[in-house]
Amino acid sequence: MKLNPVLDTPGTPAERWERAGLLFEARDYITTAQLLDGLVREFPEQNATRLLLARP
Repeated sequence: MKLNPVLDTPGTPAERWERAGLLFEARDYITTAQLLDGLVREFPEQNATRLLLARP
């Protein structure tokens, strides 16, 4: 299994959220979605992660 250093780097939820925002701005949408997927699963009550996932 190939490791992805962006996804496999531990961090607080806030750090992962910030990383997802930076990836989104860099137009790395696939990695952003993968990172946000983990946050959505961990914090299903948070709408901000879902809203970022829904952005075109």
